[in-house]
Amino acid sequence: MKSHAMIKRLLFLLVLGLILTLAACKKQEPIYEQGMNGYVYIGPVCGIDENGEEACDIVPYQATLHLKIGGMEPIEIVTEEDGTFWVGMAPGEYVIEPQPGPGFASAGEVTVTVPEGEFVEVLIVYDNGMR
Repeated sequence: MKSHAMIKRLLFLLVLGLILTLAACKKQEPIYEQGMNGYVYIGPVCGIDENGEEACDIVPYQATLHLKIGGMEPIEIVTEEDGTFWVGMAPGEYVIEPQPGPGFASAGEVTVTVPEGEFVEVLIVYDNGMR
């Protein structure tokens, strides 16, 4: 009887150890309470308005951006088709380097400071090079 109880106890401890090991190995996704909400546009895009006048505007643009963090390898961000992007991150200073688009589409680097507990709005406007 002692050996039967000891075997049950040993099996219980073995299963408990396995469960704890698997729980520790589970990948935990970080949850950030701060980061960036971004909007990317391109322009000028010109056309004729309802009065027959030439009108130029900027329009949403799907772009590839590199997020530079210190001396690390840049992280690539591809915006949605409507030009929006969202990145959760730790507080700090970051540099966004817009990658050249087709033709002459280009935009300059943007430095962003993300404070603790806030999402910063970022606006990036590409120049399409058309004149």
